[in-house]
Amino acid sequence: MTLKKYIEKRNFDKTSEPQKSGDSHKKPIFVIQHHHSRREHYDFRLEYGGVLLSWAVPKGMPKSTKDKRLAVKVEDHPISYAKFKGTIPKGEYGAGVVEIFDSGIYEQKQSFKSGLKNGVLKFTLKGEKFSGDYALVRTKLDEKQDNWLLIKEKNQKNPFNSVNVELAKLLQEIPKNDEDYAYEVKFDGYRIVAFIENGKVVLKTRNNLDFTSKFNSIANSLQSFFKNTNVVLDGEIVVFDEKGRSDFELLHRYLKGEDFTPFYAVFDILAKDGEDLRGEKYTERKNILEKILKNSPENIMYVNYVVGNGKMCFEYAQKNNLEGLIGKHLNSTYEGERNGDWIKIKCKKLDEFVVGGYTLSQKSHKEIGALLVGKFKNGRLEYFGKVGSGFDSKDKKIFENLFKNIERKTSPFLNYSPKNTVFLSPKVIIMVEYSEYTDDDLLRHPSFKGLRADKEIEDVKVEDSVKNGDKVYYPKEKITKQDVYDYYKKVGEKLLLYSKNRFLSVIRCPDGIKGQCFFQKHIDDVYEGIDTKKQYFYLKNACGIGNLVSLGTLEFHICCYDCGDIQHPDTIVFDLDPGDNVNLSKVRQCAKRLKKILEQLELASFLKTSGGKGYHIVVPLESGVTWTKFEKFCKDVAMLMESKWPDDYTTSIRKEDRHGKIFIDYLRNKKGQTSVAPYSLRARDGASISAPILWSELDKIAPNQITIKNIDERLDKDVWKNYFKVKSKQKIR
Repeated sequence: MTLKKYIEKRNFDKTSEPQKSGDSHKKPIFVIQHHHSRREHYDFRLEYGGVLLSWAVPKGMPKSTKDKRLAVKVEDHPISYAKFKGTIPKGEYGAGVVEIFDSGIYEQKQSFKSGLKNGVLKFTLKGEKFSGDYALVRTKLDEKQDNWLLIKEKNQKNPFNSVNVELAKLLQEIPKNDEDYAYEVKFDGYRIVAFIENGKVVLKTRNNLDFTSKFNSIANSLQSFFKNTNVVLDGEIVVFDEKGRSDFELLHRYLKGEDFTPFYAVFDILAKDGEDLRGEKYTERKNILEKILKNSPENIMYVNYVVGNGKMCFEYAQKNNLEGLIGKHLNSTYEGERNGDWIKIKCKKLDEFVVGGYTLSQKSHKEIGALLVGKFKNGRLEYFGKVGSGFDSKDKKIFENLFKNIERKTSPFLNYSPKNTVFLSPKVIIMVEYSEYTDDDLLRHPSFKGLRADKEIEDVKVEDSVKNGDKVYYPKEKITKQDVYDYYKKVGEKLLLYSKNRFLSVIRCPDGIKGQCFFQKHIDDVYEGIDTKKQYFYLKNACGIGNLVSLGTLEFHICCYDCGDIQHPDTIVFDLDPGDNVNLSKVRQCAKRLKKILEQLELASFLKTSGGKGYHIVVPLESGVTWTKFEKFCKDVAMLMESKWPDDYTTSIRKEDRHGKIFIDYLRNKKGQTSVAPYSLRARDGASISAPILWSELDKIAPNQITIKNIDERLDKDVWKNYFKVKSKQKIR
């Protein structure tokens, strides 16, 4: 085994990929890496002979014995490559992003020495996502490539003994492609995966805790029913109220010893008699599950579903005070992640929160009065309010025992540190029912419903939704805060490309565009992804965008220099602002004239819509010009336009001078000024966007034509693809 080919293909002065192999492990390891390169694929690697034997697998690992996946053998990699994740630079071999998809140890089922010679490798994987028996078989499909087939082999027992559960993405409404989904009742209980093998039952939570002893009646029923069948089931253990609705509070009381009957609502089957079924479509798995649960004990329930008709199902759930719906794409496989194949729409406002502290009762300064709760966002605990009802003296005793060893001196919350509070390390999860969120994005009328022990603390996070996400920001278009958040999440990296490390001014509209909006240039608090310098703030990464949007930000405005080099501006923006009685054709003519003048000065320019009445012409520059020279140049260009066409253009800021003319605003380029960033929304009717466009699109796209509702069709285009290439060369004279 050699690394010669691996080393020959790489320039280690440019790539951060490991050069040395690293030490061998006592038990050989495997790794699956997701490689977002020119052709997206997965890399499957097995440790053997001091290296990682490696195969490129275009379609990923087989999940069913029916699958046979092409695996192209590539050069051996160093063992240390198993921990590599990051970006391979453009121009380098394998350029793109590498992520670790799964890893673990493996066992050879026969000698790899002879297997490599004969073209058959058999092995057992023991990973988080992939476990069980597999084989690699060499083929002769292409003499130019060393092609193999990766096969999932049938086991006699369950093919895995732990699993990452499939998670649902939170939506605010039924999806438009409603007919592609099956809808199930959303239960309010403990998510439990049941492993039944050779008559033994193990019940595991989603974070792999063994809850078999807590639900003995369920385990006993499963054991007696599946005497001769090995299966892995996914479902929810619940307790029903007198109206047949799952009730987490009653489940909590059952776990405290009260006399209630738990039920196992089974909604999926992941394996049967050694065959991994996760690669089968949802509908096929449900058919298998329904047949296998026929005549099951009363406390083991098959969860039925309805195809389409999501609106009707949701109305039924609301009318009957159910927690909500789960929608599952009919053709989806079980990937063990939150990828959008499963969705959830909630009726009841019930959710889990992390306890970060408590206050003492006003009646008795020794008793717990209220719990301070939050959720994680970008690794930081965000404050959601106080929960002061729903728990009794028994619960308080339980809290005291849980809290006594996790007290701390400082607040665990981001930007929230109230007085007269006992702060706690975030270790305890509780379920809370509430009526809504307040205007300050805090829980209204929260009530404690029970402890939650089946989740990891870091899983209690703000999902792809924001607090008070249903608040309407653009009334005419019915665009909500959640819609705005989703938009900025989608374009975050594009916005960041032109805005990172540039001082910001933002327009915040916490109550939407019809409420009070205000301009903000300074920030007192520190948020993830945002940093400050001399009271001004700037974006460090995309997390900062999300945090600002959570605070009600609609518009992002940026300065014309990098905050690491304040003395040297590097971007010119000319804002073409038409006055009264100026038609669009004149604005377009102005843009073309200004472009021509810049070209005569040997400067390439880029075009974007303003999101209002005009266009912005952007000129990227190599950093180095002084402010005096920069400001003079910007003013001279604008005044040249005014002097050549005095009846059409003006550089005067007085509104009375703009009637019938276009104001060529060069003042955005002064020190301390900002202009709206590429891909920023505008806080005005229409939800228009200041969007980059091609010069060839000038006569086709109006300044306010690109909006939050039609931007998607443009996001795949790299409209300003030469922007930074041009920027590295351009200077003003």
